[in-house]
Formats: sequence, structure tokens, C-alpha cells
Amino acid sequence: MPAVVLQHLALDIGPRKLLVFRADRPDLPHITISWNNTSGEVDVHATPQGADRATARQPLGRYLQVDVATLVSSIGQQLLAMLQHATMQLHWAVGPRWLARNGYALLKAEGERIIQWLERAAPKRRGKYRLDLRVLKEPPRVALYPPTARYLAAAIQEGLLFALSTKGSDKGRVLILVPLTWSTGSVTWLGIDHHDAQQFASRAKKLFSTATDPLLARPWQQIRKILELHEIGW
Repeated sequence: MPAVVLQHLALDIGPRKLLVFRADRPDLPHITISWNNTSGEVDVHATPQGADRATARQPLGRYLQVDVATLVSSIGQQLLAMLQHATMQLHWAVGPRWLARNGYALLKAEGERIIQWLERAAPKRRGKYRLDLRVLKEPPRVALYPPTARYLAAAIQEGLLFALSTKGSDKGRVLILVPLTWSTGSVTWLGIDHHDAQQFASRAKKLFSTATDPLLARPWQQIRKILELHEIGW
């Protein structure tokens, strides 16, 4: 059982390695990032499911551990500084009662998922996002559902959920609901203000792309492709 599942991306961390895989796609390989190796390097490789580990590994990169440690420390300090000064509103352990009490209804696209529609509306080509107005003008049909435990449980399969406040002081506000699945099997929903999240994600993405280039830029793109992370908005 993975330690945590965030938007279908599973992270299982141990004393010397981190496994990254798609919880909803058992057909895809898993990524292994190991450290404290005798070579003094951080090893990154992909292993197809059901394959012989010794022969089927796909190397994605080997990096001096001291360089990676310096990079991680730098990014961590900058992210902490961003969080300290961010105005992002977070709501921990958002549940049916809290949502109902604050006037929220669940938003769910019928047919195509909202993230998939957004990707079609703004595809990335040659490193830049190209806006397709034709697709943008044809959003998927969205239905409102009461924030019951049954609907929340079913929504875990979506990996990401939106809630719209239809009344009260929060009327018009949209929350991103992210399910965190723990090793015990329990699920905690984290509510993030949609507008705040967009601003923070933009700054964090810029920081990450700047800090990792060129050290981890190539393996990160390989990992995105291998795990097909575009499906889940990564």
C-alpha cells in the first residue's frame, strides 16, 4: 500500500528509495529514485510492471548525490519561503458536513473530465501553450451534486474534484478537493482555493523549471511521458 496517493500519483518512500507510480494505471511502469548508493550517486530508472528487474530497467539518469542534495535543499527553502508569504487558503479534512454547512455543491463533468477538456483547449506545442478557442467554447456539461459521503467516495476515482459554493459568505468560491489516501486506507480531503492555487502553482512551476534546468529537466520529461502524467494534470 503506498504511503500517499495524490491525484492518482502514488508515492511510496523508504529509507533509501522513492517509488512513484500511477495508482489507477497498473499497466504502466513504476519509477524508482534511490540514494545512498555505494557510487555516491542518485539513480533514477523505470521498471515495466511484471518485468525482470535486473534486465528490464530503463535508465533515466544518475546524478552525484551531493548535487541533488544541494538542489533539493535550495528548492525546499524557496518553496517554504513562498508558502510563508502565500495567501493560499487551505481547508484540512474537508468532509460532507463541512461542505454542506458552508453551502458547497460538488461539480462533476459529465463525460469528458474537466482536466482533459482544459488540456485540449490549451495544448502545449513546442514548449508553449496554444489556446484553441473552438474547444474552449465547448466545455463539458457540468452537473451539481450534494456533498454526500457517497458522492465523495465515488469521486476518488476522478483524482480531483471541484466544489462550488452556491450560498452564504463563500458564494461563488470554487475549491479544489484533493483526496489523500494513507497507508491505513483512510482518505482525507484537502480543500484548496482555486484562485489561490492557480497563482501558487504558476510561481512554483516557474521555480521548479528554473532550478532543475538542466540537471533534472530531461528525466522529468521522461517520467511525465512514461507515467502519462498529462492524463491527471501534471
